Amino acid sequence: MLAGLTDVIDGRLARALGQVSRLGALLDLVADRLLTLTVLVGLIGAGDLKGPFLFAGALLVARDLVVASFSEAAPGLGISVTPVEKVKIALQILAFALLIAPEALGLGSVTQYDFGRWSLSLSALLACCTTAIYARRMIAQLAAR
Repeated sequence: MLAGLTDVIDGRLARALGQVSRLGALLDLVADRLLTLTVLVGLIGAGDLKGPFLFAGALLVARDLVVASFSEAAPGLGISVTPVEKVKIALQILAFALLIAPEALGLGSVTQYDFGRWSLSLSALLACCTTAIYARRMIAQLAAR
């Protein structure tokens, strides 16, 4: 949760202070992808993601690779953060926090980890939606060239 929060604060501060740069945007993108990959590989290695939840994690990693490829194929794509993307990111950060933290929430018959796995799955579903949006933008840009 702290990594996600500092990412949001850093971005807002950079924009508010006029300190946005291409290098900063690239480093932020790389840091976000490394965080996703590191947490998911750790969860998979620990055996915490199995079956459909493993598939959801793989979708999130694949989505990051696909969207990065879109940026290379159509540099002017301008992948802006949509409201759907913001929800996807929030669910992903929540899922990571719930899945890597010690069991602390008494949620009745549903455990903290169950809630984290389902948050991760919903994030993966939204990732598919945003990838489709970006793909449509890229195809339109490439067709216009």
